[in-house]
Amino acid sequence: MMLPRPDLTALGITHRRIPLMAIGKDVYCDSAVAVDALQALSATLQSSPSDKAFEAYGNTIIGIMLRAFALDSFPGLVQDRATIFSVVTRPDHATLRESALSELKSIFEILEFEMLADRKFVAGDAMTIADINVVFVVRWALLDLQFEKVPGFGTADLPRVYAWISRIPLPEAVIKISAEEASAIILESEPGQLSLSNVDLHAIPIATGVVVETVDSVPGSHPQYGTLIGSARHKVVIEIENGLRLHFPKRGYIIRSEESFQKCGIS
Repeated sequence: MMLPRPDLTALGITHRRIPLMAIGKDVYCDSAVAVDALQALSATLQSSPSDKAFEAYGNTIIGIMLRAFALDSFPGLVQDRATIFSVVTRPDHATLRESALSELKSIFEILEFEMLADRKFVAGDAMTIADINVVFVVRWALLDLQFEKVPGFGTADLPRVYAWISRIPLPEAVIKISAEEASAIILESEPGQLSLSNVDLHAIPIATGVVVETVDSVPGSHPQYGTLIGSARHKVVIEIENGLRLHFPKRGYIIRSEESFQKCGIS
């Protein structure tokens, strides 16, 4: 995983949302497509038809968190993410916190009193893809952003949620390498096999120059240019000039031709 910083610019990637994951020359630009790719490589975790529903649940939490945290507590985060999550630039952001905290508590209580009421994991008594789709954002909110210190969000208030977080294993060993080493490994790798249905995207034909942006970013702030090489049920794949293939989920992203993008006058 690499943070969206100049390290990615060196790879020709201007997209700035995290997480990103590279397998060879294929770069997965959202946790949704990354989880799908890992599951396809090694189906060690059980999946179910409800996995995408839990993915949507996790993304709902992210949207609430952007309104719930106090901007003055994370000035660097706000400065870095202002063009990615435009909600943090709202002049009335400080007044959104009270309502957002109430909404967030309601969402967490679904975990506490419904999903985890009589089982160890959100979809049963064994860890599944559904847990992966939710736990990263819950852990980020409660532990990394320290919402555990906010009244109503502590271990006494959400004991099942904290116990569930503790059951999800963290990586046992992480090998850290420099940005230069990572770039070299990625660029020197071979591309993997693609299985794309190449249906959808309506009027945008394969091999068209396209621009990809997130729905909630400031328009034109971080456009990712590339050539459309295919699509599948839940994603699109573009290729950039250096041969890297970038995979984006369809949900939450805008994919349009370069011609349409330029006509908007926001590039």
